[in-house]
Amino acid sequence: MMDAIFASKHPDEGSATDPWHYKSGVDRQCPARFLLVNDPLSFGRIARGAAVADFTRLAIASEKDAGGPNDPQAEVSAIPTLEDSLPKTSALRRGARKLLRFFRPFVAPFLNRLQLRLQAAIVETGVPARAESIAVDLVGLRSEFRGQIQSLQQLHAESRDLHTGVSDLHSRVSDLESHILAVLAAISRQFAQQSRAATDQNNVLRNYIDVLLNRQVVPLANDLLGIRTPDGFVVVPADDERMVLYLSSSTHEPGTRRLLKQLIAPGDYVVDVGAHIGVIALSMARAVGPTGTVLALEPEPSLQVTLRKTAVVNSLESVMVILQTAVGDYRAAARFDMGSTTTAESSLLTVAHEKTAITVEIDTLDNLLPSRQKVSLIKLDVEGAEPSVIAGMSRVLEANPDMALIAELGPSRIARSGGTVEAWLEGFANAGLEVAYEIEEQSGICKPLRPLSELEDIYSLNLVFARSGSSVIDKFPRA
Repeated sequence: MMDAIFASKHPDEGSATDPWHYKSGVDRQCPARFLLVNDPLSFGRIARGAAVADFTRLAIASEKDAGGPNDPQAEVSAIPTLEDSLPKTSALRRGARKLLRFFRPFVAPFLNRLQLRLQAAIVETGVPARAESIAVDLVGLRSEFRGQIQSLQQLHAESRDLHTGVSDLHSRVSDLESHILAVLAAISRQFAQQSRAATDQNNVLRNYIDVLLNRQVVPLANDLLGIRTPDGFVVVPADDERMVLYLSSSTHEPGTRRLLKQLIAPGDYVVDVGAHIGVIALSMARAVGPTGTVLALEPEPSLQVTLRKTAVVNSLESVMVILQTAVGDYRAAARFDMGSTTTAESSLLTVAHEKTAITVEIDTLDNLLPSRQKVSLIKLDVEGAEPSVIAGMSRVLEANPDMALIAELGPSRIARSGGTVEAWLEGFANAGLEVAYEIEEQSGICKPLRPLSELEDIYSLNLVFARSGSSVIDKFPRA
């Protein structure tokens, strides 16, 4: 560290310590002043009227270490000067020192005046006042910012409360919506049930009206009767009293006949196995039209006469192809039991109260149908012997994957042959006819098959079968 030596007298008085002096702009003595490190606006300031002992060294006093700006004992830090940066060669150093000492008296006053003018200019610009004003403004802005923060916090709290309220309202609206949908669904189900019930009642009423308005029984030759049906006249043996009374007082299987007309298109080839007197074959003939074909198969000789007369009286001889044969899973002659009270109960199976038995020819559908004939629908009504017919038509099933098959399920007839309803249904499933629906006889609607235990308690029920994935399933009318 080094000591800074300052002049304290007027130049006229002289100084033994330092011959160099400084006269201020106001021509008065000034005590030595120190430049404080923490004074950025007056950095480099040197006390007016002070002369630096060594012009090449500038001392910056620390207010913390010094006793004050006028303390002559203040410890200062030496700043490297040009002299310190000169080479250490003694001759050069001495020459440089002499040169600096020579120019110091001329340069020092000029530098001091320049400093004073800069200081005055800074003061005149009002920077300190402006800085103070800016500081005040900053304090105000800070206070205002804090107020805005508080307002935002309050707004956030209110927004959170509002969000909670909206969430609660949304939950209540969702509950109300669910309740309304449940009520509408219940009303819709109730309406659908009432509509189906009304439709069923309407169908029953329509059937009765049809019977009352259109039913006519006309006596024919050879103890035959002509009975009017919705599709035309059917010829019935006069001694089959149960069939005569049944057909003259009701409509036979109206739902099945409606379904047939939905599944059959004009020009189709269809088969009626166990055609009997031709009620269903007549409906089929109306559906296929003059360009289609109905193959009607019936083994009983007396019914062959009535079946052919039914085709004639309705002018359908070119549409209905009638063959006298029974159908099964083999080709041979077989015993055929006649029903004791009605021809509708005749069967290849044993009949409990048979009136008589005859021998008939039996064949398979694979043999009876042309090999390349496309078949749209087959109806089976063979009094419980349906599985044997299915077993004899594997080729037909394979060649017609989109064919529909309608069969009558009669548990009592199946039981008399020693079979079961379960085995009867398995015969269809094993042949690839896995899809089965019940036919609702008042409307023709296809309904899912009821449980096996319930099927065993019915007397008679028509079912419609199809292969899984068959396009004909899409034509089944369902509720």
